[in-house]
Amino acid sequence: MKFATCLRQLCLACLLAIGIAACTSGDSAVQEVLVSEILEMNLKAVRGDAQDSDVRSTDKTVRISEADYTLVGRYRAVGTGLMRIDVFAGDKRVFSEGKDENGVWEWPGGQDEPANVDHEGVGALEHGIEFNLFALAELPDRGHNVNLVGKEVIRETSYYVLKITLADGFETYKYVNEETWLVDMSRNVRALHPGIDPTETDIETRFDQWERVDGVLFASRSRDFVQGSDTPTQTGLVVASTYDVPLADLDLDRTYVPDGPPITN
Repeated sequence: MKFATCLRQLCLACLLAIGIAACTSGDSAVQEVLVSEILEMNLKAVRGDAQDSDVRSTDKTVRISEADYTLVGRYRAVGTGLMRIDVFAGDKRVFSEGKDENGVWEWPGGQDEPANVDHEGVGALEHGIEFNLFALAELPDRGHNVNLVGKEVIRETSYYVLKITLADGFETYKYVNEETWLVDMSRNVRALHPGIDPTETDIETRFDQWERVDGVLFASRSRDFVQGSDTPTQTGLVVASTYDVPLADLDLDRTYVPDGPPITN
């Protein structure tokens, strides 16, 4: 079985190498086949034996570190488009934001109640739902475009480069490792802190420390780099995660007041 798997991957790698050359001559039919193969292999890698099962929700505890501070957040998202995150500095809630049936809202620590908002950060919340809950193979059926733009070797690793264009026009590039079929890296132009400073920059996010929870393989560590720098501007570490949590257990109501930070040990 292992030999058969290796042989199939070798054949696929050859097909992809030939097809990428063909894509440069404008053969959209070949590209469509290649993208389907890449997405299929990625889906098998991240979902394993549960490729046909839907991931409906997630609840994660994330430690967020930058140069001069460390925060802890509880992030929840539902495939129907709802989400919420509560961020703590020590025992103090410093910020909450989310999206519910009435729109996107924010609730800074110290304010009496949440309020609806409309700024650059709104799109970032919606993009997070797509990439935290859905595999690459599921994106086309959700109205997003996935195109193969080429192949690239970065830090001695060979990648298939996929351009993802979400329905709202946001563009990002996902780098699929030729050997593992996992997305080791993404690149896009965006603001580091869109709700505070809308200034956009070229950001490379590297993913590693892969873990499988509830049948889903995900990168428990992500690091953001300004392209050209090898010093991360932000590191996110998932310290607890679960999937397909009942909606009632996610505490998504914007008026919900957390008792304290999530447990991280």
